[in-house]
Amino acid sequence: MKKVLCIDSWPQLKPICGSGLGSSLFKLAAFEDAKSCGFEIHLQTSQAKKDLLSNSPTLQKIYVENEEIDYASFDAIIPLGISQARALLQTEKLYLHTLDDRGLKSYYNEVPHLYFWREYLSQALGYTQSTQPAKFPLEIPQEEIRLLDTKTSSLNEPSDIISISISALTPLKKYPHWDQVILKTSQARPHSLIILLGQDSVDIELPNNVLNLTQKTTFKELIAVLHRSSLVLGTDGLITNLAMVLGVPTITLFTIIRPDFVIDPDQEKRSPAIPLVQGDCPLQFCYSQLGNYRTATCPYEPELPEGKAPICTQIAPEVILEEILSRIPG
Repeated sequence: MKKVLCIDSWPQLKPICGSGLGSSLFKLAAFEDAKSCGFEIHLQTSQAKKDLLSNSPTLQKIYVENEEIDYASFDAIIPLGISQARALLQTEKLYLHTLDDRGLKSYYNEVPHLYFWREYLSQALGYTQSTQPAKFPLEIPQEEIRLLDTKTSSLNEPSDIISISISALTPLKKYPHWDQVILKTSQARPHSLIILLGQDSVDIELPNNVLNLTQKTTFKELIAVLHRSSLVLGTDGLITNLAMVLGVPTITLFTIIRPDFVIDPDQEKRSPAIPLVQGDCPLQFCYSQLGNYRTATCPYEPELPEGKAPICTQIAPEVILEEILSRIPG
């Protein structure tokens, strides 16, 4: 069995190495492919990604960025930062397998992200890319499930759980009307428990059937909440990606990234994934033009005042509510 180290976060190359938490789930499917072909996969990454992926049995060991590693013990070292392979070669004298220089960043912007990472790792390690549906091994934390069930059982035994992620990493993904969606959903589904998730806060008085867990969950607790949910709603990001991986029906609001680049073509075999898009922006799905999308300004309205939402985020709350009710009737 070949011992492989995948480097997802390299301290010396922070400007060009690393990626969001949500993309780690796409890579997990590639790691599982490699494991099934006889490779022992280790990962060097950030603390946050270690916390997330520690729930997967796929990885032999996860190292955190500056942790001491015996690089010479590995048969291959694979950089995962899309475009940092050449810089990494110049930074450290390591035995690396890398793909040919074909503009990986441009290619990443042309294909579904899940397909990219499965192809990338298969070519780097020389095995035949799997054509089977992607597997995302994540263990469901039973203690956190038990604690969640204890907490929700005291809330008038809700008929179902609707989880809403109100966070976004960038203003170009941030939905401006969550307060209306929360209130309308609460009124339309009085017997449902609505759980708010993410790192952003809410500024409205919440109805009795809304449980605010924003800024309060570990990754294990987050997995437990999503696992117990009947439906998950949010903008494209970690929580919606995680819900899809876990096989939970998901409604995702897409702004800068094409839905088919994020939603696994085989997703329907696990659970429905419903994309919602505001189609009025002539530069819809501008991700490839943005560079660092977390700090980029809106290319359609570059002078947009701070705090004003881009047109691509302006999906009517009524449209979202209609989709929710169509997925959880009654």
